[in-house]
Amino acid sequence: MTSTVRPTRGKVWLTDRAPYKDASDHSLLQVTVHLDDVTTAQVATFNVRLKSLDKLGIAWDRRKGLAAEVMADSGASVIALQECELSQASYLLSRVPARTGDPWKMIRPSNVAVMYKSDRWKLLTERRLVTSEGNRRLLLLLLRSVKTGEAFWFGSCHLSVGFPLAPLWRRHQASQIVEQLKMTVRKDSEAAIESTLFGDIRERTVMMGDFNDWASHTSAGVRQVFSEADMFEQRVRLSDEEFDGDTWRTNHSFRQTSLRDSRQIDAVFTSRGGVVV
Repeated sequence: MTSTVRPTRGKVWLTDRAPYKDASDHSLLQVTVHLDDVTTAQVATFNVRLKSLDKLGIAWDRRKGLAAEVMADSGASVIALQECELSQASYLLSRVPARTGDPWKMIRPSNVAVMYKSDRWKLLTERRLVTSEGNRRLLLLLLRSVKTGEAFWFGSCHLSVGFPLAPLWRRHQASQIVEQLKMTVRKDSEAAIESTLFGDIRERTVMMGDFNDWASHTSAGVRQVFSEADMFEQRVRLSDEEFDGDTWRTNHSFRQTSLRDSRQIDAVFTSRGGVVV
């Protein structure tokens, strides 16, 4: 069965300039995803940068309003978050709904989280994975569309960075995530949920996150691990006309200009769906 999950448009919402200047040291990546013949979702992934790192950048209290604004303005109904501490989650869960006028919920087992519009999506169940480096985690939510009744998995993860062996660790963590997607066993407590939503869930999953890796799918790195599992990021799936900002970096230092060198460490992966690469 060929997956119908595919991106149709994408955009990098830059946080190195007005109106969202220094909301984070990452830009927000938003993608429109065609999930099936009747279901479409606006999704986004955004590393909001840990509040506990305030001394190394611009304080959260100075930028939190802008972070909430770019999230709301993106139009996404499902947002994967990384480096989101409890106090940050509490603020965003109050401020984003106030700006969008929609009710939101958030699942946050750690510094990775998924936030979703609760009038558009209903939570069925979730999966949590602690990867090989204990503070690097995966969160998967199974959400059912209120409008169409169809259900899909949405993931948020944050992979290793900052030490010499990080590239090897990232590949291993990506492999762990792929194995989770290939075999998500239905628990006894989930008997009321359709069995078809479990097992190999790659073809109904939108996998988002800060992968801390910009190597292409043809080079050794995270994208290669996913491509070998027939999952590709939005940049492979979309033309230049369909992706606003394909060459922008998705991370930058505060008060620095984002470079146009395609070093995007944030990504949205979906299954092959007939794409030629």
